[in-house]
Amino acid sequence: MPLKTFIFVINALLLMAPAHSQTLEETFDLAQRKKDAGNMEEAISAYRRVLFFDSTEQYYQETVFHLAQCYEKKKDIKKAHHYYDLSYNALPDDSLRTHIVLKKAFLFILKGQTRLAYMELSSLPRALPLHFCLQRSFYLGVIHYQEEDYDPAFHHFEQSLRSRPLLLDSLSHYYLALQKADRLNPSLAGYLSLAIPGLGQLYAGYPGEALNSFVLNAAFLGVYIYTMQTYAILDAILSVYPWFHRYYMGGFFRAEQLAREKKEQRKEEILFHILELHRT
Repeated sequence: MPLKTFIFVINALLLMAPAHSQTLEETFDLAQRKKDAGNMEEAISAYRRVLFFDSTEQYYQETVFHLAQCYEKKKDIKKAHHYYDLSYNALPDDSLRTHIVLKKAFLFILKGQTRLAYMELSSLPRALPLHFCLQRSFYLGVIHYQEEDYDPAFHHFEQSLRSRPLLLDSLSHYYLALQKADRLNPSLAGYLSLAIPGLGQLYAGYPGEALNSFVLNAAFLGVYIYTMQTYAILDAILSVYPWFHRYYMGGFFRAEQLAREKKEQRKEEILFHILELHRT
């Protein structure tokens, strides 16, 4: 018997063994208990046994949905999407289908696939129950935020909070904070550092880095001038200038990097606060 055939037969026998000792209902209940206990591997195995032996598809609708949830909890987004698709096609209820579409959009957002998430949300009808509208607006806000399209992002965030108007003032505060963070210019930080070493780092909000850059460059400049006056210009150029140039240009690139990191960090912090706002 070929090795592949042998392995297939063994796997089939192992898969069939529980079926003789458990009914479909018992296997499904076992899967539910494993899922509730957080044991996703065993839950998935039991759900898959249900699918394999459920010839009448009595449990199909529930099983594929639970499998999608299990894979989602395992962070296996590809398989979660697969089973959510199967669940969507198996569900007759429009409300449950909307829930599935929002779930899929959420998973795409987690993977950073904002275009696919947007396509999922665009497939929903415009008229939805309020709680679905709020959820869709929130996801659209996150998508636009991740794409750095901030005005539409905050418009959608406002829409998602319209049932809780007391939170809109906090959202406005974060919008102003984002505008301030977005004005931080990495290129300007670099050029400021060229004008006065350390000034770009200070502009980026790193006073310690600014002081360090200023002191190092000032020290090398002093040594350069001293060497030039004490010995000769050529000696200063050959021995000191390369080091001075290295730290001077290093400060330029470092200032740009720090400003860019600061800008991204601040944007992430603001998005985190907005997410927390929606959880309250």
